[in-house]
Amino acid sequence: DKSITRPNKTDTPLIVPPAPHACCMDSTSLFRNPPLEITGTPAASKLLLPLVRCAGALSHITRRRGMGRFLGAVSTLPYLGEASCKALLAQGASFAFPATDTYWGFFVYSGLVYEYPLHMVFKAICNLDFQVLDCGANFGYWSVLLSSPAYGSKNVIAIEPAIQTFQILRSNSTLNGNRFACVNRAVSDCSGSVLSLVTNMHASARLRIHPQDSDGSRCQEVLSISLDDLVSMLAASPNPLVIKLDIEGHETQAIRTAACLRDRDVLIIYEDNASDVLSTNTQYILALREFVVYWIDDLGRCARITNVSEVNHIKHRRARGVNSFAGHNFLATTRDGKFDCLLRETLGVRPYEN
Repeated sequence: DKSITRPNKTDTPLIVPPAPHACCMDSTSLFRNPPLEITGTPAASKLLLPLVRCAGALSHITRRRGMGRFLGAVSTLPYLGEASCKALLAQGASFAFPATDTYWGFFVYSGLVYEYPLHMVFKAICNLDFQVLDCGANFGYWSVLLSSPAYGSKNVIAIEPAIQTFQILRSNSTLNGNRFACVNRAVSDCSGSVLSLVTNMHASARLRIHPQDSDGSRCQEVLSISLDDLVSMLAASPNPLVIKLDIEGHETQAIRTAACLRDRDVLIIYEDNASDVLSTNTQYILALREFVVYWIDDLGRCARITNVSEVNHIKHRRARGVNSFAGHNFLATTRDGKFDCLLRETLGVRPYEN
């Protein structure tokens, strides 16, 4: 049994705003209200779709407060919690997730574009032929999009360490014609090590640095893999490489031993966690002279980051609700490489202003 919504006049493509000298490609467009398909029991198919649509409409009034609690409450109802939702993010890009998932449901049902500034980044580099390592891919949102014709059919490998999350990632690859590869490993400084993964929530799974420590968290063992070994799995190519590195605080370990970052043009998209007062990831990357670091706000303005104090200021502004959905994603590009030049040309890089 299934219930389906069809595109209507409100499901118009959301086009990333053009920037000076931006590519003319208009296919990097998302449905603000993506067509949804709910599958599960007859009760779930009939009741859940109007419920989440109504909650999504109300979330605009409440400034999206309470959406997560609503989905959490619905997940406890008999016959509703095991339903699945398939969203058509863009033409040729289907993304499935548990229908009452509080993380992905929040974005899909409320119409809030996930990591919106990164969509502007990918529009800026859309005409460049690059390969992708999606490290910490979760259910595969970016792997689905970047491997789709709408985003240039890039060669993508999705890496996810948590086994239950990986199973959904792999099903999303199958849903989209197996057009991206999936690897169940934890990205680290070397391959073959047995690591302990804390898996309390799929959106914040992290490696336990000291496996002997116990804090009551759910853990599973997972094998590690290095960035260099992942690159060797891509089709042999001199093309530039995008690495989306969302591995919850283990970024510097992965970067430190990666020779692939030094012998090709690279764009690293990484997080600098709000709880890290030292901004360790950015501090480490800034010390690597071959990279420059940028940050993009909700309006698509690209700022050059030159010191850790600027990163801390961004985190503080976000904590106060300024640019609250821009997140803590930063870009590290090979200095004067193709990515660096395209970002400067299309997004108009400026100094960061406090």
